[in-house]
Amino acid sequence: MRQFFVLLKASLTEGMDLFRVKKKKGDKSSGAGATFALMVMMFFIVWVYANSWFDALSPIGKESLLLPFVIVITTIMTLIEGIYKSSSLMYNTRDDDLLLTLPIPRWKIVALKLTKFYLFELIFNSMFLLPAMIVYLTRATIATSFIPVSILVLVMMPIIPIVLSCLIGAVISAFSSKFKKRTVVQVIFTFAAMIVAMVVSFSVSASMNNVETSGESIAGIGETMAKAYYPAGLYEKMATNFEVLDLGIFALIHLVIAGLGILILAKSFFRINTRAKMTDRGTTKKIDSEKIELKAQKPIVALIKKEFSRFFGTPVFITNAGFGIILFVIGAGLLCWKFDDILVGVASSEDFPIDIESLRKLIPVIAYALMCFATLMSFITSSMISLEGKSINILKTLPTSATTILRAKIIMAMLVILPLVLIGDIVMAIWFGFGITETLLLLIGSIVLPATMQIFGILTNLKYPTMDAESDMEIVKQSRSTMICSLAGIGAMTVTVGFVIGLALSDLGVVGSMGVVTGVYIIICLLLEYRLRKVGTKRFNEIAA
Repeated sequence: MRQFFVLLKASLTEGMDLFRVKKKKGDKSSGAGATFALMVMMFFIVWVYANSWFDALSPIGKESLLLPFVIVITTIMTLIEGIYKSSSLMYNTRDDDLLLTLPIPRWKIVALKLTKFYLFELIFNSMFLLPAMIVYLTRATIATSFIPVSILVLVMMPIIPIVLSCLIGAVISAFSSKFKKRTVVQVIFTFAAMIVAMVVSFSVSASMNNVETSGESIAGIGETMAKAYYPAGLYEKMATNFEVLDLGIFALIHLVIAGLGILILAKSFFRINTRAKMTDRGTTKKIDSEKIELKAQKPIVALIKKEFSRFFGTPVFITNAGFGIILFVIGAGLLCWKFDDILVGVASSEDFPIDIESLRKLIPVIAYALMCFATLMSFITSSMISLEGKSINILKTLPTSATTILRAKIIMAMLVILPLVLIGDIVMAIWFGFGITETLLLLIGSIVLPATMQIFGILTNLKYPTMDAESDMEIVKQSRSTMICSLAGIGAMTVTVGFVIGLALSDLGVVGSMGVVTGVYIIICLLLEYRLRKVGTKRFNEIAA
């Protein structure tokens, strides 16, 4: 057991830098304060929702259904997040160089990786479960056993979604490892699995839209969830009528699933991991060195290809950067397919200030707002300098200017974002019959807005590079530049969407509002581009790995 905890401590230095509070060399702050602030914000949001759900359930005497309701929602979200992270945390990771050379059983290696995964998800789960538990504790009539039972539930609840997500991740990794482009196939299937899980989650949310019967609706969903997901039903039962047998069954279910998960994954872990490493290193297919032909390329073209290779070789980078664009495609499809149903649902609310006919006239602005959401929340360049790591010293020695290197990164990001966004724009414009001016403004905005944010991303990463990260996940998900860009994107998206809709409802109209917002972003984009030309080379040369 001592060996296990020693290995766990060593392994946590890779991929789990959320737990790091020690300052890195050259850092003025550890970044822990920003992480803690985000966790507090999420805790408060869930606490507000939990209170509103309790208020809806209280008049009908079904307060206890709040618990399975929140448990299942959290489990679905953990499963979605787990599918996203499982491949990156389980297979072909940097700590394999340590673990696979040690004389330890394979089941212990799998248990080690699952434990690391569990610790991360325990924090993630706590942000959603704790507020609901506190609301129930302070507002409902409880037994003395509620607190210890809730602590046990909080500790054990992540186990089932983690095991399920790792099994799904194992299937995805095993299938993708048979292909030369393993990362691309892995990301495609990961997105597919996440979208299926999200459809289930959205279906639950959609069934709660009836304000008049919200209490009955939540109660009905809670009862269904308690029956469909047995551990959630057990928790509600223990909260209202505690029995030791139920507690034993709850603990046994989770321990058995954890054990079975370790045994199943242990049998396939080494085969999948070895195959993934061979595929990434190109050793699954023999290459005739005499047939290799090297062609001279322009520096900008070669650099863009290098960035594409880096992007498509990092699964966590693709999923983090591309998920907003995938959501845009889904949103554009739903807007075209279900627009009339959405109109009726939204306009039927007594509190909604706009009638159906006025909403129909705002379709171009709604499409513009959807585009804003996708492009202003996609920061590919916020990680691209940091992902260079120690190779940035080699990059500096290339016979090309820093301006060209930075421009290549921005161009690559734009080439990733633009195709799907522009296709979505054109489909919506044709489907709804937009005018020429509206279509042009939508297309121009779809170029200018992402260009603005990608330039901002590269400037932020130049200002706050993370060159000594232990893993790609730390850079893409937890670095200071990514956090700054994410907060800036949320703010810009909120202001822009509100601004364009507000202007459209004023005397400016649809075309005027789209024109004003697009013009503002053109000015911002030009200012940021000027700033990049002025300070980009200096900051790039100052970065040291």
